Amino acid sequence: MAHISDPDPSRPAGNPAALDRSHLADAILYSALDCIVVADAEGRIVEFNPAAERVFGRSRAEVLGRGMEDTIVPPAHRDAHSRGMARYLAGGEARVLGRRVEIEGMHASGRIFPVELSITETRIGGERFFVATLRDISEKRASQDDLLQARASLQAIFDNIPAALYLRDRQDNLVMINNWGARFLGRDAADMIGQPMSKFREPQNNAGVCAADDNIARTGQPETREFIYHMPGGDRIGLMTFFPVSDGKGEVIQIGGMLIDVTEHVRAKDQLDDMQHLLASIFDNIPAVLYLRELDGTFVTVNTFGAAVMGQTVPAQMIGRSARALDSEDEALIARQAQATVLTTGQPFTQEYRRQVQGREVVVMNTIFPIRDGSGAIIRIGGFATDVTELYDARNQLQQAQESLHQSEKLAALGQLLAGVAHELNNPLAVVLGRAAILQEKLADTPHAAPLQKLREAANRCARIVKTFLAMARQTGPRRQLVEVNELIESALEMTTYGLRSAGIAWNAAPLAQNRKIEVDQDQIVQVLINLILNAQHAMAGQTGSHWIEVRSDLSADHRWLNIEVSDNGPGVPTAIAHRIFDPFFTTKPVGQGTGLGLSVCKSMIEAHGGKLQLTDTPGGGATFRVTLPALITGTQETDEAMAADSAPSLRGRFLVVDDEVEIAAILADCLAPLGIECVIATDGLSALERLKEASFDAVFCDVSMPGMDGIAFHRRLQDLDPVLARHLVFVSGDVLHRDWDRAKSAADRTTIEKPFDPQQVRETALHLLASRGTPS
Repeated sequence: MAHISDPDPSRPAGNPAALDRSHLADAILYSALDCIVVADAEGRIVEFNPAAERVFGRSRAEVLGRGMEDTIVPPAHRDAHSRGMARYLAGGEARVLGRRVEIEGMHASGRIFPVELSITETRIGGERFFVATLRDISEKRASQDDLLQARASLQAIFDNIPAALYLRDRQDNLVMINNWGARFLGRDAADMIGQPMSKFREPQNNAGVCAADDNIARTGQPETREFIYHMPGGDRIGLMTFFPVSDGKGEVIQIGGMLIDVTEHVRAKDQLDDMQHLLASIFDNIPAVLYLRELDGTFVTVNTFGAAVMGQTVPAQMIGRSARALDSEDEALIARQAQATVLTTGQPFTQEYRRQVQGREVVVMNTIFPIRDGSGAIIRIGGFATDVTELYDARNQLQQAQESLHQSEKLAALGQLLAGVAHELNNPLAVVLGRAAILQEKLADTPHAAPLQKLREAANRCARIVKTFLAMARQTGPRRQLVEVNELIESALEMTTYGLRSAGIAWNAAPLAQNRKIEVDQDQIVQVLINLILNAQHAMAGQTGSHWIEVRSDLSADHRWLNIEVSDNGPGVPTAIAHRIFDPFFTTKPVGQGTGLGLSVCKSMIEAHGGKLQLTDTPGGGATFRVTLPALITGTQETDEAMAADSAPSLRGRFLVVDDEVEIAAILADCLAPLGIECVIATDGLSALERLKEASFDAVFCDVSMPGMDGIAFHRRLQDLDPVLARHLVFVSGDVLHRDWDRAKSAADRTTIEKPFDPQQVRETALHLLASRGTPS
């Protein structure tokens, strides 16, 4: 083929007859937007137009005389290209010649990109040439991929949206419907396509649908209506949104619909309306003062009775007014203190005070409580006040007893709170404690043994504290052991030294000259001392001058009592509030900086030991708190641990372990493995019953609180199925608040291991069970 040159400008214009065909071909080749590559029979490139130069990044001079497979064909396709060319020249089939195909091309940089290719064969002067026309379709391919992705995404949304979604044409024939919508209508989606939607629509809804269609066709705007559907399982309420689907001219060609089942929402709203009407009726007619206030004291609402008590004709006269404008100075102070308590504790607070009402003095019992928003933050204060004047004189005779009961109830509430927190810690703490103990046994003679011992000691300490909380909730006594007095003081100071040093407070300890042991719960006493030291530190915060704290101990003359005193040279405790500092929830700290629970809890702990916690006089100012504890040993003796796991005999036995926490069950099984006991695990009571059908067992470790059938119900079933095995069941529990636990435990009379447990405790219990069953060793 001749060299392609630019069109000759000297050629006569407008005379086709005078136009040289070779020049015309050159002009077409030169100006073509598509790549044109011409190769001879040997596959050598003989022509390479400017479009090809731009697309492939190679110059015409660079590629002339070279093979296509060496220049524009990617390496992965070169062998196939050469074989196809040879086969065709040998008289074989032309698989690509004369049609358009999509293949890949290679840029000079090595980048591979998709191209559309068509090849034709021509002969010039008896020679065979192949003309390849190529077009870079990278953008086309990307657009196709984007379109496919968009369609797939749309289809995924259509198929998975939890609502009925469909399209129908203007003749009401169904074009599309998703599976959710078909199921809602009790149909199969494939059978509905092409059918009139009126065939599946309930007759009473046709008029509303037609009206919606007319509005959409006229306005081009979506429309939402509510319909009732009579379903086999009962009537359902659907919220249907109709929307237009328009063509390029803006004409509505289809109607789309999305149906959301709002039955439960509507019913809940109706129930809420009924409840609001009921509450409004109670609110307006109850013979007591009911109100809601903003945190600044402004009334939001007051019932009719309350408005009358406060000297107003109608409740509306109270709205927007401040409660402080209606209270005396003393009443305003009482109200502020009560609100501060509620904001601090987050709990309701009841108080009693005198008030002038319509010219007479009455005794008012007022309960205020927090109103929270969706996030749990307190946004308002509610109040309920009643006139208890007629009962006041009679109650005065019992005031002391009622005060004690009132304090006990507060402490019980505190115990419940602490028990709830402790219960949530039990399972993860059992995992830490169990795994640490098992690892220590396995790594006893390795460098890891010492760190594991520290980990185990820390976990054991946490476990004892958790069990202390649970014991408080059950109102049981502390767990006592023989502890050195000076060790108690050292432990408390060790925990508070950093804080004292940071606050610039000096401290001094005056231990017993001759150390001795007393029988106490070590963690509880250390907690009491820590709390007393921290209270002293906080009392001196912001005070000028030098400050010190001293902890000293001594024995009474008859050696029956041990005294530990914590003294400071701070501002001391004002006489006006000294009698209240041990009351639950009382605090002198600002809102948000204390709960008022510390001293009351400390007092309870010390009294549980048979001792006393008192505020005593401090010569020269400051405060001194004295802890008095019995110094005589009551008979508790230190005992050696029972049989260690590594010296335990090898036993034959199979235990059923039932616990919904798989990790807890696994730890129990690992604890028992060194004893030669095979463990089968079940995660609830029902699956445990199935395991009993599959094998026999020597004993059962069963968690109390589980979903479905809990441990208590499982034990009742086991008593019916296998009374002997039921007598060899051990409860594993961290749920001291279980509503049936105390009663069921008493009725079952079974051994209980409380979480978090120690592996040695588990093994000792297992040995006892096997011994009582007579399992041979």
